[in-house]
Amino acid sequence: MDIKSYIESGILEQYVLGDTTEAQNREVLQYSNQFPEIKEEIEAIEQALFNYAQLHAQTPPPEIKAELFSMLDGEFPSAVEDHKPGAKVIPIGTVRTKSNTGTWLAAASVVLLIGSAISNVWLYNNWKKSEAEFASLDNNNKMLVGNLKVEQAKYTELASTMGALGQHDIRMAKMTGQKTAPNAMATVYWNEKSNDVYLKAEELAPLSADEQYQLWAMVDGKPADAGVFDTKDAMDGFIKMKNMQGATAFAVTKEKRGGSPVPNMDNLILFGQVS
Repeated sequence: MDIKSYIESGILEQYVLGDTTEAQNREVLQYSNQFPEIKEEIEAIEQALFNYAQLHAQTPPPEIKAELFSMLDGEFPSAVEDHKPGAKVIPIGTVRTKSNTGTWLAAASVVLLIGSAISNVWLYNNWKKSEAEFASLDNNNKMLVGNLKVEQAKYTELASTMGALGQHDIRMAKMTGQKTAPNAMATVYWNEKSNDVYLKAEELAPLSADEQYQLWAMVDGKPADAGVFDTKDAMDGFIKMKNMQGATAFAVTKEKRGGSPVPNMDNLILFGQVS
C-alpha cells in the first residue's frame, strides 16, 4: 500500500471532520491500526483543528448561555442542572458504584449540544448584527451618491450661470431695502443682449407660507412682471427670472403666493436702478 498517497488523498481530513461514509470509517480505522504513519497523521490533524479552534475561540455573551439553559431545562433538567455554575457537588463516597451508561451518554450529549447551540446562537446574532451594519452602510452610501448627484447638478447650474454672468453685456441693479424692509439687499444681473435676468439676495426676510416675493422690471416707465421667488432660493444662490428687454430699474414687492398682475406698492421691499 502507498501510505504517502493515501495520506495525501485528503480522506484523513474528511474522516476527522466526520465527512466519510461507514465503509470509509472502517477502512481508516483498519489502516490506522496497521500503519503507525496513518495513526500519527490523524492525531496531527485532530491537534491542528483543536489548536485552530482554541486560537479563534470567542466567549459568547452570558445572556445567550442563560437563555439556552432555560430552553433546555425542560427536556433535560438533570443534565442542565449539573452543568450550571454552582451546581451541587456530590462527594465521591456517596456515588453509587453502578451507573447507567445510557444516562451518562445522554447527559454528555446534552452538554455538547449546549456548547454547540451557544456558539451557533452567538454566531447567528453576530451575523445578523453584521448584516444590519452592512445594510446601514449601503443606505449611507446611497444617500452619499444621491447628495453627490444633487451637488453636481448645482455645480453645473452654477457654472452655467457664472458663464452667463461673466459676459460683457451684463448690467447690474443693486437693490436696497425700502421703508418696509430697510435691511433687505439683493442684486439683479441683466444681460441686455440676451435679456437673461438673474437674482441673488444678500439679506431678505422669510415670508409666511401663503406669501412670495415678486420681481418687477421697469420697462418704458411701467412695471413688468419678472417672476416670483422664495426667500431660501434667493439666499442660497442665483435664481433665473423671466427675460426682460429694455429694463431701466428693478423692484421687489411682497405678494400673495403665485404673484400679482400689478405690484402692491404698500409692500415695496427693494428697489434699484440698472447701472
